[in-house]
Amino acid sequence: MNRKKNDSITFLVLSVVLAFAAFSTAGIAVYLWYVSNHQKALQNITQLYTVQSDPKGFSEELSTAIRPILSEFGVSKKDIKYAASKLAVNGINYSYSVNIPSKTSLTLLNYKVNILARKIGGKVMSGSESSDSQSLTLILGTRATPTDMIVFKKNLSPVTKQIKAAIIIEDVGLQPVENLIRICNSSQKITLSILPFQRYTEQAVKFASENNIPYILDMPFESKSLKERPQAGSILTIDSETEIVEKLTRAFKNVKGAQGANNHLGSKAVEDIPVMESVMNFLKSNNYFFVDTKASPESAGFKVSQRIGVKSVMTPGYIDNEGNRTAIENRIEMFSNQAIEKGSIIIIGHDRPITISVLKKYLPIFEQKGIRLVRVADIVK
Repeated sequence: MNRKKNDSITFLVLSVVLAFAAFSTAGIAVYLWYVSNHQKALQNITQLYTVQSDPKGFSEELSTAIRPILSEFGVSKKDIKYAASKLAVNGINYSYSVNIPSKTSLTLLNYKVNILARKIGGKVMSGSESSDSQSLTLILGTRATPTDMIVFKKNLSPVTKQIKAAIIIEDVGLQPVENLIRICNSSQKITLSILPFQRYTEQAVKFASENNIPYILDMPFESKSLKERPQAGSILTIDSETEIVEKLTRAFKNVKGAQGANNHLGSKAVEDIPVMESVMNFLKSNNYFFVDTKASPESAGFKVSQRIGVKSVMTPGYIDNEGNRTAIENRIEMFSNQAIEKGSIIIIGHDRPITISVLKKYLPIFEQKGIRLVRVADIVK
């Protein structure tokens, strides 16, 4: 019984040994096959990469072969500029300027170009990375002859252009503030222009002050039109400098807290340089800014303010000279497009229900267009 048991154990041990030997033999055979073939592959690659092209042929092939490599990094054709190099006297015949995405690994890019250069019979002869790691310059060539220079430049993260628009509501003080509440509740960046000495002037000043809404003085000036009767406290062309200073002092006291002033009407007075010089000297001495509403194409307001040193800005005109919705919308569209082109603009309209309604509609549209609403004080310069 013991003998049979021993024979069974011996058979089991021999089976395991033979199976292990067979497995080991197969593993060695596979390993030898892999090494043999891998060495052949390495020899082929080495032979491929050591075949050197002539300099002209290398440059021609590089101009074509580099594009697929760059496309892997998100570089399009328009990002690659290729031209005969001005460094030809140093042996470099062609130069590339390549804009690459800001997150590109320059190390990986360098490695890929090295592989490519060897594959087409050349090599990267030298490379240098800028100290801020935003650019990489490679010199490539063949047969010890430099032929091409590639400068890779990272696209800086795009900085959002600060497009600004300031909205002014003029003629405030002629009626109750209920109409203004509709738009001022939507944006506290709306600037109110408050007329002095009107029935609702005090109410408007209180409303703006308590709600942190910026406001300026809607200062009346003499108009050319006989239909426009001078409003209380208007600056006239016959006024002396003393009279102008007194009128401005009273008006700013009536609209207490105003940061600056604009001209209400005034097509005649704003063309009068001595008058505007007196106005600007007063504004400068009191640290007020000025908004030229362009009551006249010949207005001297902006020019004089800039010469004297008063922070100022000129509007492109009113959005609601025509009192219908379509015309107002068209003007707002036109001015918002100008803001995108120029970087900033003043959009000015009157305290009228239809004007307020259209502006309220356009507040979110400005944001969609990338236009940031600011206070007038943020635009004057």
